[in-house]
Amino acid sequence: GITGDKTSAPLSRPCWESQGRERDLRKQPSMPRPPAILPKGAVRDRVNWRIRMFGNQVTRSKDFESLKQAYLEHLTLKNQSPLSVKQTDLAIRVFLSWLDGKGVKEIMEVDREVFENYKTWLSGYINRKGDALASKTVIDRLCMVQRWFAWLKKKGFLMYDPIAGVRVPKDKKHLPRGVMRPDEIRKIMEQPDLRSVIGYRDRTMMEVLYSTGARAAELVS
Repeated sequence: GITGDKTSAPLSRPCWESQGRERDLRKQPSMPRPPAILPKGAVRDRVNWRIRMFGNQVTRSKDFESLKQAYLEHLTLKNQSPLSVKQTDLAIRVFLSWLDGKGVKEIMEVDREVFENYKTWLSGYINRKGDALASKTVIDRLCMVQRWFAWLKKKGFLMYDPIAGVRVPKDKKHLPRGVMRPDEIRKIMEQPDLRSVIGYRDRTMMEVLYSTGARAAELVS
């Protein structure tokens, strides 16, 4: 029977101790993985998942290259075209090369004054052939860097966006060159043979392009 003696029987150990401490200590915690199947309507973004699961480790990585690669991966996962990603990569690499020449080594050292100086340098850049960059090229490269910094702030890499208020140059409006005369347009329109199906199709496409100003790629898609 129960005698009430506290030393008569040892207390039972928890089940996790009875199975042996050494085996439990040898077991390494498994790394969490992103879900293979997301609910309908959810956006699969490995960059957001990585920041959410390993936020401290990613935030500590302030070097330019890792931040650039994270942004390019983000653009790729958003299904942006490879050409757009390549152009963004080039724009950021040009900016980082200029920063390296100025002795800027960390993302936190970039402020509005630094970016204003970069804008001035890029606007007056002359290549080996003695040609300046087109105004649209300057605008695109500045805007791509600004979108990168906006993304860094959104994801928590930056406390604030230091270059958000920098205005990019306005694109110069040029009058079209080589405008055809009415008689030249008439000759082109008369080229398709309307007696054939192919000729009638070509004439229709030419009329649509001339009347609406649509791009050829928009018409054929």
